[in-house]
Amino acid sequence: MENQKKDAQIGVFHILKSVLDAKVPRLQDRVSAGKRAQAEYPILVDNIKALRQYVMNCRTFDPSEYHEAEADLDDKEMQLDGIQKRIDNGRTAERELAHVASFNQTYGAVCQKHNNASRVRELRAVADELEERMSRLEDKIWACQINMDNASRAPYVVSQAHSDADDYAAQYQDVEERLSRVMAQIKQLEK
Repeated sequence: MENQKKDAQIGVFHILKSVLDAKVPRLQDRVSAGKRAQAEYPILVDNIKALRQYVMNCRTFDPSEYHEAEADLDDKEMQLDGIQKRIDNGRTAERELAHVASFNQTYGAVCQKHNNASRVRELRAVADELEERMSRLEDKIWACQINMDNASRAPYVVSQAHSDADDYAAQYQDVEERLSRVMAQIKQLEK
């Protein structure tokens, strides 16, 4: 049941990733449009200032062109509103792209952790097996120590017990080193 839940969670991350990846080109287009609008904005503001001055002058000197200049001024002010909206949309898109970048980092970490989880389970099974083997070797070493009593055992039994105990101790040390390496791998994967 736990595996199904983890697989479902990683599945949600994969779906979110594909949705965000599909949005990125549109967001980048909006950012580009916003940057172009930022470049256009001061030029249009200067044009509007000049046109306002022209409208003021037309009202005084040439009333016939006043209406035409005023209509042109209204058109430029509407364009300025549109440019401001593109700038705002570009800034919003930049924030959304920052969120996408943050999600991508999280996604990478989650995928790495998910991929490592199966390897950690395998390594834990190996560690359990090694610990069981160490326990069996400890029992064998203890049994050899019992047979090392010169007073109650024959000399060949004592000699064989010393030899077997040395072999078991060497095996125990090898298994212990392997367990240490496996535990280090697990620790590294769980970071």
